[in-house]
Amino acid sequence: MTVRFLLAIPALIFAVGASIHGGVAPVAATRINSSNLSPLLAAQLKALWIADSTTLFALAFVFAALAISPSSASRRLILLLAIPTAAESVVVFYFLGSFFAGYLLSVASVCIIIAGLIKPSSEATSPTV
Repeated sequence: MTVRFLLAIPALIFAVGASIHGGVAPVAATRINSSNLSPLLAAQLKALWIADSTTLFALAFVFAALAISPSSASRRLILLLAIPTAAESVVVFYFLGSFFAGYLLSVASVCIIIAGLIKPSSEATSPTV
């Protein structure tokens, strides 16, 4: 597997996930509005719903760009980019249990980590600061 392919997988997962998540936002908003949540909590939940979708779209663009040009990021940066995705998968499993989004985020995280580990180092051998 190449680094490009490993970075394209999360880009695809994030793009599809953002499309699905964003696409059902109106349905979620209707159900949230008809719940017994306080107006403040309802507004916060709707904001978090949309924020998650926009974050996934942003990550899809980032990983698509990295898949096109893997040399534009260091190994360290690619590995750091795995942290939010891995953390989100843990949160999904904790609160939702065995939910498909948790598995997809885990696959994306593993692909990012492997890509970061196998990417040839393009950094100079000068001391790090």
